[in-house]
Amino acid sequence: QGELRGIRNSHADEFLGIPYGDCPERFAPVNDPQPWTGVLYATTPAPGCYQNCTSFPSACPATVSECCFTLNLYRPRQTMSNASLPIMVHFNGGSFTSGAAGVELLNASHLVGLGTDIIIITCNYRLQAFGFWFNIDDNTITAPGNVALLDQQKCLQWIQNNVANFGGDPSNVTLWGQSAGASSVGFHLQNQVLNQSQPRLFH
Repeated sequence: QGELRGIRNSHADEFLGIPYGDCPERFAPVNDPQPWTGVLYATTPAPGCYQNCTSFPSACPATVSECCFTLNLYRPRQTMSNASLPIMVHFNGGSFTSGAAGVELLNASHLVGLGTDIIIITCNYRLQAFGFWFNIDDNTITAPGNVALLDQQKCLQWIQNNVANFGGDPSNVTLWGQSAGASSVGFHLQNQVLNQSQPRLFH
């Protein structure tokens, strides 16, 4: 959707706060990201999604927003665009009530800087009622439910469309997560089995 500029530290190249979707109406599936003009400075984590920080304060982001559809990409230093590195996509935990891709706990620059030759991506997704509310009004579905999982799928679609530009191999994507993030992986795998006609977003 436009030109990005990240940061380079002693371990990795980091691209932080990349938009993978645009803000929808509340409780609706996320829209495709909008293009931008000029250079987007992807140098600081974007706000996390609205959440309750009382249960897991160490997993809470510094700021939150209802428009939180961003990801962070970490790759080995000076990775070339033709490197075709495998991808690991991490979904954060937090009981689907808290957590964010940009918290320091999930900074993956040290991990990719260990000579592992992988790209790690972390994705924000909606939490609590914002991500799971289901409602029918006069036989019309006004909130489809499980949009948090649709957020994650939109992030995976962005990866398929764009990760090759960062030196990644879109045919070699592994999902992983902790707690609610691990449950998310299970939900996606189950959905993949039940909907074999859908395009594969990961292996």
